[in-house]
Amino acid sequence: MSDQQGWSAPGASTPPGDPTGDTTGDTTGDTAGTADSSGESGASGTPGAAYPSPAWWGEQPTSGSHPTPSDAPGPPAPGSPASPPPAAAAYPPPGAAAYPPPGGTVGPPPVPSAYPPPSSSPLPQASGPGRPAPVQPPGWVPPQLAPKPGIIPLRPLSLGEIWSGVMTAVRGNPGATIGLALVTTTVVLVPLTLLGVWLASTLSAQAASFDSFDPALDVYSAESRGTAAALGATFAAFVPQLAMYVTTLLLPLFMAVVIGQGVQGRRIGIGETVRAARGRILPALGVVLLVGLAATVVVGVLVGIVVAFWVGAGDGGGGTAAFITFLAVAGFIALAILFGVRWGFAMTIVVLEGAGPTLALRRSWTLTRRRGFWRIFGIRLLTGIIVAIAGSVITTPIGFLVGYLTTDSPTSTAWVLVLLQAGSVLVQSVLTTPFTAGVDSLLYVDQRIRYEGLDVALLQQSQQGRDAQVP
Repeated sequence: MSDQQGWSAPGASTPPGDPTGDTTGDTTGDTAGTADSSGESGASGTPGAAYPSPAWWGEQPTSGSHPTPSDAPGPPAPGSPASPPPAAAAYPPPGAAAYPPPGGTVGPPPVPSAYPPPSSSPLPQASGPGRPAPVQPPGWVPPQLAPKPGIIPLRPLSLGEIWSGVMTAVRGNPGATIGLALVTTTVVLVPLTLLGVWLASTLSAQAASFDSFDPALDVYSAESRGTAAALGATFAAFVPQLAMYVTTLLLPLFMAVVIGQGVQGRRIGIGETVRAARGRILPALGVVLLVGLAATVVVGVLVGIVVAFWVGAGDGGGGTAAFITFLAVAGFIALAILFGVRWGFAMTIVVLEGAGPTLALRRSWTLTRRRGFWRIFGIRLLTGIIVAIAGSVITTPIGFLVGYLTTDSPTSTAWVLVLLQAGSVLVQSVLTTPFTAGVDSLLYVDQRIRYEGLDVALLQQSQQGRDAQVP
């Protein structure tokens, strides 16, 4: 489908046979007929029958004695009765402008070029006090924007419009986006953080009690205690990271619901979002498991190839094995980019189209099969860079503050690592994950607008007065 399909064509010109044009012609004809009747009435001895003369004109001339522009009298002397104004200057030609009311001041005839032809659109009004409205050439039609019933215009989107649409959805639905992300992350993160602190304290205490039986190895025992404490703190710090798996599964589902309603111009609350996404958790979990299984198979095959080359290289074959290792790493990165883009819409499809895991993966692969692969990859990469920078700006001061408040004890160091990891997870889940998930959902909508005419379907349903559902 062409990108232009679904755009609203400008329609400011008045078609032939318009009632406005016919009325104007009839009015002009009636005015001319009235003027002819006036002339005939004057010739028959009834002067001024068509246009009653105001009282301040003074004595009226008799029939047939109206002055012409060539012998019109000069200005009246002071104190003398006013003479009638010249006929040519008093009234414009019939149909050119409205006649002045009795008692008004007759001005010069208007300039015909200042008025647009009947088929042109109205001229724009002045944009500020004291500023005249610009006069556009005849036939000028102001450009019409694409309809925008919700957070985005119904046309192919640019990068700025995608980011702006996500921010508009977040501002319009703060409870269903930031609030729901905060509640979900808190429910999952708090127990895991407490578990991490307990593990850090336990492992640090066990490492501190470790000692050697040989007094000559006291220094070695101290180094071993420090190493054991560091390993225990590192292990405990990974416990809060488990919350990311839960928020990465749930928050994209919530944002897909919010974006799907926001495109149609509707707001949604926390309860409605949870009810809409609740039935899609198991299919989304199936998508995650299938993608993880595929990644495990690919990694296993590549690692097996690398190990086989290193084992069979023998003496002098290290260069070939190193080259094979480089090719394996490069192949893994290429496959990760390929499948990450081609399967990237699966979570959104699970929510908005109600598809199962395998159908969602096939549908996402088909939707990205045509064009736009590098565009989708570039937008996601740039979004990830911006999100990473914003997250580091927020988490770095938190790390400095927590480090300043700690002591030199191993237990305190372990707690610092756990709390810092928990703060990082909280920032990513509440601020960055909803934004990236919203970008993925709008990329899905943009891809369907470009190649499946989703904008036309939504516009038709909106004009018919029905609740537009994403087809």
